[in-house]
Amino acid sequence: TEENKVKEIEELLERNKPVLEVVPPKVTKIGLIITGTEIYEGRIEDAFEPTLKEKLNKYGLEITKTTILPDEENKIKNKILEFHEKKYDLILVTGGMAVDSKDVTPSAIKKTGAEIISRGIPIFPGNMLMISKLGNSYILGIPACVLPDEKTSFDIILPRVLAKEKLNKEDIAGLGDGGLL
Repeated sequence: TEENKVKEIEELLERNKPVLEVVPPKVTKIGLIITGTEIYEGRIEDAFEPTLKEKLNKYGLEITKTTILPDEENKIKNKILEFHEKKYDLILVTGGMAVDSKDVTPSAIKKTGAEIISRGIPIFPGNMLMISKLGNSYILGIPACVLPDEKTSFDIILPRVLAKEKLNKEDIAGLGDGGLL
């Protein structure tokens, strides 16, 4: 009932717990791995870096280092491990996130030994987002929809990752309630 809700709110406020808390980003080092043989060979221009820079700038953050790699699983895996060893808090990996058998990015992330929190997310656009964690490093496999769409699952998850919030499968599944952006 309405009366019970009011009582719950009053009790919460009495315990001096904030109803809302603004947490500044706890991420300081961000690595970007752009995958795609076409980009690596210079046949097409990358669009991920400027898009992600703009999204991160909204939080006062910058990409620390960007690397472009061909669609080779071991090279991607090794670069993720290198960024992790260099204490990058957030490792963004773009390209090759669809379900095509030629897309090696998800398997490269998995082969690092990272805990796969979610391979896919119930939000559209961006349902192919991959969320994983290796030690203290979050690794996000970012789908191509981040380029044309102003708001995607990446934009919903990013603030939680930047605050180093512990995410789990249940949190991600809960996003399915009204998951169209």
